[in-house]
Amino acid sequence: MHRAISLPLAALAVIAAAPGNLSGIWMVETIDGKPPRYSGASIELSGGSLQATAGCNALSGSYTIEDGKLVAPSLIQTLMACENLMADESALGAVLRGSPTIAREGDKLRLTTTAHALTLRLRR
Repeated sequence: MHRAISLPLAALAVIAAAPGNLSGIWMVETIDGKPPRYSGASIELSGGSLQATAGCNALSGSYTIEDGKLVAPSLIQTLMACENLMADESALGAVLRGSPTIAREGDKLRLTTTAHALTLRLRR
């Protein structure tokens, strides 16, 4: 026998917003609505570890997911200067350090802070 379960609308919104397992390599499709200058820009999430690049420097550290946000409190970053990539590098770092809100739909991920937004696609 099947029984229908009635949930309040607010409970359904929380279920839909849960990001699930974020492990994998996420390719950056847009930074603030524009394609990144480096086509290999990516964020790799695995077992609580994060690695990211926008083409010049590397960011790495640990992360957790808390209240629908990606929290990476102590990222380290290499410090090279690269022509034409620094704006993307800065935005990527600001998002990851800014405890962005996570929105996921299938193989698409959006990380948003008050200053910047990243749209990513899971690499298959």
